[in-house]
Amino acid sequence: MEIIVKATTERAHEIEETVARRVGEALGTAARVTVSRLFPHVKSGNRARMLLVRLPDELSSDEVTSVLERLRAAEGVEYAELPSPRKPMTGS
Repeated sequence: MEIIVKATTERAHEIEETVARRVGEALGTAARVTVSRLFPHVKSGNRARMLLVRLPDELSSDEVTSVLERLRAAEGVEYAELPSPRKPMTGS
């Protein structure tokens, strides 16, 4: 499971630690969570503020909701959302 997080401009360079801490608060420190830049080679602009949070697939919907709520309440987070489901391409 993945969550997309966008940092505010003021906190863009220090947001990974905040995101990891908030996810740990929601799931416990033993959770297998990875926080990384969505566009690691981009150093400025909106894309530089985007993070990808990878959570264990076996989380319940209540746990995912808890993580989203903690992230959305965190200082320095502009938004935290689940990515839109991908729809299969159909031939015309």
